[in-house]
Amino acid sequence: MSERYEIVRLDELDLIEVGDNGLQRRSAIALMLRDDKTNPDQPALLYNLACIEARAGRADDALQHLARAIELSPRFAEFAREDEDFESLRADPRFTEALSRPSA
Repeated sequence: MSERYEIVRLDELDLIEVGDNGLQRRSAIALMLRDDKTNPDQPALLYNLACIEARAGRADDALQHLARAIELSPRFAEFAREDEDFESLRADPRFTEALSRPSA
């Protein structure tokens, strides 16, 4: 993982802490996408990437990464239901669909 975003261990999940300004979000997204290419299909990475993308207004990317994270590890659906990072996506039918996807 990159040193430009901080990984915090909490309840067996890797949570990414990123500053709240646009430049920090864009930098974190770029670095996380690079990490995803190096280590594909890591559900915690995909979930956190979706969180940052949702906060950055990148709904399509966020929903795609969230859906994949849930396919790989269904427990992320539970977290997404309550995660304030996804507030902007709750009215989107694709969000509900992603939460109900079967595991891979």
